[in-house]
Amino acid sequence: MTSINVSYPALQSLVIALNHFINFNFLFMAQMLFERDSTNKHLNATRRHMRFARKIKGGETLVTVIEPYYNNLIAKKEERLAKITLREDANDDLSYADSLLDNAVRNAFRACEKYDREHPDNRALLTVFPSGKFGDLVKLPVQEEPDEVDNVVLRFESLGEDHPLFAEAATLAADVTNSKDAITILNTAIKAVKVAEAEEEMAQANLRRQYENNYLQARSTFGRTVAERIFPKLSGGSVKTTAVEEGDE
Repeated sequence: MTSINVSYPALQSLVIALNHFINFNFLFMAQMLFERDSTNKHLNATRRHMRFARKIKGGETLVTVIEPYYNNLIAKKEERLAKITLREDANDDLSYADSLLDNAVRNAFRACEKYDREHPDNRALLTVFPSGKFGDLVKLPVQEEPDEVDNVVLRFESLGEDHPLFAEAATLAADVTNSKDAITILNTAIKAVKVAEAEEEMAQANLRRQYENNYLQARSTFGRTVAERIFPKLSGGSVKTTAVEEGDE
């Protein structure tokens, strides 16, 4: 709490008294929620507040106005967690598809090697894999590899439909398509998580605002002593307080 500094001696006693008054009120004012607080802390504080409010006559009115915001935050939290699960699944699916694509590239390269051994006068490997290796493809970032392998597909197709290696193009193309689809699904899932996080933050803000309104209403309706009693301590406190629940800190 910021003190008021005044250089005039005649006002020093007044300033000291005022600072004590401000600090006293600050210390004994119910603790509010902040933007930095987690969803769990928002929910836990509100749950405890509603439980306390139900213990006093007329306190149900406070519960009635805040409970919809409480329930909405629960729903938004669950939506975010569900979206995170979908994102994790999409990431796993992409990793799986990438593994299959790597294997398909490796097999296509081996097929070219085999063909060249059997047809030394009509080699195809360097036509399809100009670098003479496949490692540069499978080591590419997951989201870049499909586009590069598309070029390999085109080079296989350039050999002509009558060429023994032409069929490799279709096999590679199928795995490229699967990888591209998996990338699209993952990118969509990532965006969905960001939207869910934003909606949860908005739900937090709405609940936080009503929590403060409830305190002001409780002070107005029931007086300061009762108001302080029905709002929980969110951190610290004496050893007599109940154990800190998940999300309190």
